[in-house]
Amino acid sequence: MRSHVVYDCYISEEVRKCARELDKVYIPSRYPDAYSSGAPMEFFDQQNALESLNCAKKIFALVKYLVNNAE
Repeated sequence: MRSHVVYDCYISEEVRKCARELDKVYIPSRYPDAYSSGAPMEFFDQQNALESLNCAKKIFALVKYLVNNAE
C-alpha cells in the first residue's frame, strides 16, 4: 500500500466509527474552556473514558498492522 489518503486503505466500519467517536471528544475533553459552563470533568465519566480507550486500542491495532505489513 502506497498512499497518504486514509480512504485508500481498507478500514472497517467499526474502526471508522471509533475514529468519529474520538473526534467528538478530543477537543471538549481536553480544553477547560470547551464548555460555556463547567469543567470537562463534569461532562465525562469513567464509562466515556473506557469507550474512548477501547476505540483508541482498535485504531492503534489497525495502524500497527498497516505499519508491519507495509510494502
